[in-house]
Amino acid sequence: MVSIHITRYAIQQLRKLRSAMNNRVIPDIFDQLSLGGIGGTHILRHSRCTEYCKRRLEGGGYLRLFFDDHSPSHCTVIAAVLRDDDTYDQDFDALPRNPCYAWNGETGWEWDWYINEGYLYSAQPSDQQIRDTDEAVKTDNYRPNNGNNHPDYHRVPYYSTIHQSAPGTGKTLNAAEKACELAYLGQNVVFLLPEALIDQQITEYRCIRQILQEPAGENLFIGTFHQWLAEAFPQLPFQAASPTKELAILQQIAQQHRHWQTSGRDPITYRDILLYQLYVINENCREDDVFGDNKSRIQELRDIRPQWWQEAWTGEELCRRDYTLKVLQYFQQNPPATPTPNWGTSIIIDEAQDYLVEEIEIIKHLCHHWQTEAKHPVNLWLLGDINQRIAPVDFTWGGLHLNKTRELKWDNYRTTESILTLANRFQARANASKPEGAKWLPKPTDPKFCFEKPGDTVKLLVYPDLTTAETFLDPLVAAISQQISEWQEKHSLQWRLAARARLFCSDHYHVSPDRVKFLEFMPVSQAKGREFDSCIAFCLFDLPQNGGQMEAYTKWYTQLTRARSRLLIVTTEAQLAQMGEEIFENLTITKGEKTVNAIERLNYQNPQEVTDALGWITELTSSLDTSATGRQGLREIILESALQSDPILYYDLYYVLKSYDISSQETMAIEADIVNLLFNNAELQAPLKVYFQQPEVEEVPRLQTLIYRCLGQSWQAAEIAQSLKQSDPGTYQEVMTGIQQDLHHRNLPLEADRLARFYGLETSANEFDNASWFKTSDKLIPLLKNLTEERLKIS
Repeated sequence: MVSIHITRYAIQQLRKLRSAMNNRVIPDIFDQLSLGGIGGTHILRHSRCTEYCKRRLEGGGYLRLFFDDHSPSHCTVIAAVLRDDDTYDQDFDALPRNPCYAWNGETGWEWDWYINEGYLYSAQPSDQQIRDTDEAVKTDNYRPNNGNNHPDYHRVPYYSTIHQSAPGTGKTLNAAEKACELAYLGQNVVFLLPEALIDQQITEYRCIRQILQEPAGENLFIGTFHQWLAEAFPQLPFQAASPTKELAILQQIAQQHRHWQTSGRDPITYRDILLYQLYVINENCREDDVFGDNKSRIQELRDIRPQWWQEAWTGEELCRRDYTLKVLQYFQQNPPATPTPNWGTSIIIDEAQDYLVEEIEIIKHLCHHWQTEAKHPVNLWLLGDINQRIAPVDFTWGGLHLNKTRELKWDNYRTTESILTLANRFQARANASKPEGAKWLPKPTDPKFCFEKPGDTVKLLVYPDLTTAETFLDPLVAAISQQISEWQEKHSLQWRLAARARLFCSDHYHVSPDRVKFLEFMPVSQAKGREFDSCIAFCLFDLPQNGGQMEAYTKWYTQLTRARSRLLIVTTEAQLAQMGEEIFENLTITKGEKTVNAIERLNYQNPQEVTDALGWITELTSSLDTSATGRQGLREIILESALQSDPILYYDLYYVLKSYDISSQETMAIEADIVNLLFNNAELQAPLKVYFQQPEVEEVPRLQTLIYRCLGQSWQAAEIAQSLKQSDPGTYQEVMTGIQQDLHHRNLPLEADRLARFYGLETSANEFDNASWFKTSDKLIPLLKNLTEERLKIS
């Protein structure tokens, strides 16, 4: 079996070809290659690449795929183009070979998912990454230690490593791969991550999906710090309040200060929650770097009396820091039980820079007890980037007093040289904004280690004010709408959602509900840990005037490094004046033999420049987003498509709804809305019936039942649904319930009862239960006509 890998460069080219082929062409080629079918290939002259040729597409044109490392066991796709006069002009040997991603047999709408986002979850680690992760978590040192018999145990008596690494270097993926490897070996593995990463990313990794379906998955815990404590130690007599509750309480008690709203102070955010807990109600607070950076805001928060805060908390729920201190005290007085299995425990913490010091101390205490008292071997591995800290918590890696701290020199596989050159300017500003005497931040990745060099220049649009800047959004929506119309005949909801533009915004920006069908706005908390081929930074540079400037630049650095290939910055003259125009100046990169600026400033008053920028930024679609912001507008998109003159029912509708964790009730409600929109419209009968001729529809019984429901053919819909009765009983019940609700909605309760009785479903008793016509699936009107005629003859 030949394994198929695809480079990022080739994936970008395949996405540009989405309108030229359906979602089975490329998987069919890969399937042949994986089975050793390499006919129709030849070696390019003066190159080490292999070309696959002679694939004519249904819309015309010839597809060319180019391979590297084509061997009996391995094949890497490095380029994909439509044949033209310039096809062979490029230097194929110079195309990037990394990063690359494994193809695992995805076809149909699974291929749509793979090409838009799924490839990210099958990334292939580099040799250097494998060596470093092997070094971080040892499996050969599991023996009791007294703190003196091993050179690494100079601070704590268990193996502990901290990896500082810049964005885009693959920390999370490599941690996931190692977590699975250890779980397969029989170790007890605790993999702690932010909730947003778990919901949007971790559970999609192929290694994670695979192990969770196998017995070894029982050895692996994936969750947040608080979720782990609640599951691993159910005896804890208290629990942590949600961030939402903490925020609501502080906002409420702030109103008790008579001048809070009238003094023009900034609204309370979750950032203030941490500042308040760490520096106002904490009697032992240190005036550290974060204190110095936020001194003005902390002075404002001190007007909110700690007494009000304490009185607002009742019951078992505690605020984050109180909960942490209580848990630490509890474990000091009540030694925790030894984890199972007994062979050893590895605790892996991703995004460790956003933890409270006391939270890490809890984990250190547990590791120390298990290693020294219970003789249970322990690994502790922390991964993070101090430069991406988005919460006002302060510690240095050295201040954690663990055994090893390493700054990983991994290549940046995400961001282009142009984008990283700009982002590093913001990281430098964060360093320059640190309070006097504060510690320097770690060095970011050198742009020369980027996967794509130099990449497209970053484009900058500066508007007079926010109101004028928002006029940019309407043509952006129009550009996306035009792009969608060119390939919407593919009937892929995944492509439709991926076409939405991703815009980074400030935490306070108000998003218009009318725009969420085409635009997705993300504050830093939603953007962190994710990546997109093209992004727009929209008016996010609101530099705080009452402290927190270092943190602000750190957040912007985090957001800008989410962009992979293209970045468009839209800002205002006021924001630019606050930061200083020099932040976008003198950023040079080498392009060929020339030295050029990494930033291209455009004139917002030049329509052609704006139009070109819109086409450029929307050309590359983005990955699917299953977060709360990504779900916004989903229902409206589905219903709007169904309302078109030639109705669009997406082939992958149910696949997407499941991916987005849409509930059964909401799925049924969306189906009911579609039926109500399309039922009883004679002009739509023909285009709806055409769907039955499509092979994609034949593969989805639920979609077939939906079309029959739109046509008013309830009994045909019910008959199709029978194929789900054994294979998917839950879906079967939902479909049959929906069909009955259709009939009730049309004031046909008797027909609904008859259908339910025929298929053995529960229904209310009525006077016709024993009638012969009530027990058949034949059409009701002819049955009643024949019955009436017979009775007339008898009488």
